[in-house]
Amino acid sequence: MGAAATAAGFWCYWDILQVFARRWSTDPQYSHGPLIPILALGFVWLRREAITDWAFQPSWWGLPFLIIGCGLRIWAAVYYFEWIEWVSILPVVTGVCLLAAGPKLTKSLWPSIAVLAFMIPLPYRAEVWLLQPLQNLATGLALNLLQTIGYLAHAEGNVLWVNGTAVGVTEACSGLRMLTGFVALAFTLVLFVDRPRGMQIILLASSVPVALICNLVRITITAIVYASTGSETAQNICHDSFGWGMTLLGVGLLWCELQLLDTLCCTQARQDVGDRVWKVSDPISAN
Repeated sequence: MGAAATAAGFWCYWDILQVFARRWSTDPQYSHGPLIPILALGFVWLRREAITDWAFQPSWWGLPFLIIGCGLRIWAAVYYFEWIEWVSILPVVTGVCLLAAGPKLTKSLWPSIAVLAFMIPLPYRAEVWLLQPLQNLATGLALNLLQTIGYLAHAEGNVLWVNGTAVGVTEACSGLRMLTGFVALAFTLVLFVDRPRGMQIILLASSVPVALICNLVRITITAIVYASTGSETAQNICHDSFGWGMTLLGVGLLWCELQLLDTLCCTQARQDVGDRVWKVSDPISAN
């Protein structure tokens, strides 16, 4: 039953998976897309002991999820809501897991299903709504940073003039790619670390400023290199290499934030314990 549902799912969504693959390979905003299925498989591998210890218990509870997913896809196809059609893959995957493995194992593997949401491109309207403000914000922040560190810079629209050299801040430099990528990264980190819910929410929310900071650093360094060398080749190399380098910077910032939160929590816990001990040992408080 599970194998048949899996095969049927792949057959029904093969065209959508091909659309995802094309967007990942051609749209720089979603170049992180191929990493998402790998992360999902990584979660399965990390929980492989649960898969071997628990018996597979296929459940018909997967049918409602399949019906919901297929219904969403049919409705979206009829009324041309492409994004809803893409999102319908999530309840279908959940239904296939329930049919193949049962509720207990599906509950254990839910991170693998949840992280798949980040492989789906944003709706067109959301992209349009986010791109221009992010592009303007990136230009303004980079301009202020360049002027702060001593460069003669001004902006004309989304073009930075640094020491008389024009450096364009294109839509690809808006930071949308880093924003979506770092939110996925923070979500993954939250799933990996065993921390209080409040700390997890802080980590997830901080992915937005971390993405903006990393994008700012990339644009600023690229502008400095291009203004200093005047070489478009050097600019392109720096733009691409720093794009990957900012991923490492973002991981480092999130990890440092996690360590800081751990330190603050431990300090607060020790202070609370000390206050309780003081209240118990204080004879005035005891009386």
